[in-house]
Amino acid sequence: MKRPTKNLIAALRDWRPTIPGEMASLAPDKARGPAELVAAAMARFKLTDQLNESAVIKAWTEAAGPLHARHTQPRALRNGVLVVSVSNSTLLAELRTYAKRIILHRLQEKFGSNRVRDIAFRMDG
Repeated sequence: MKRPTKNLIAALRDWRPTIPGEMASLAPDKARGPAELVAAAMARFKLTDQLNESAVIKAWTEAAGPLHARHTQPRALRNGVLVVSVSNSTLLAELRTYAKRIILHRLQEKFGSNRVRDIAFRMDG
């Protein structure tokens, strides 16, 4: 049987202040509600970052509009920068010069300027 990782043990301690073998020190005043436990587990395993990235990527089609969305593909959200692949150089030039400000503004309205600070366009291929 595989040994539990340190993160798993720490998450279990968040859920229950003791792990098996330490049951005598289980105190009812340390109990936490399910919402608090889920939030703590998501933060510990860095799932909130993945959830944020997924939400921003899903919102790309709406923010970019149907024409741009058809020829682009959001790839990742890294340190607040959304990385987007573009299918051709003409569209890349348009996105970098004109459309970037508009799309970025739409994404920032939805997610905040801290979550989406910039957009980096890259040629696909």
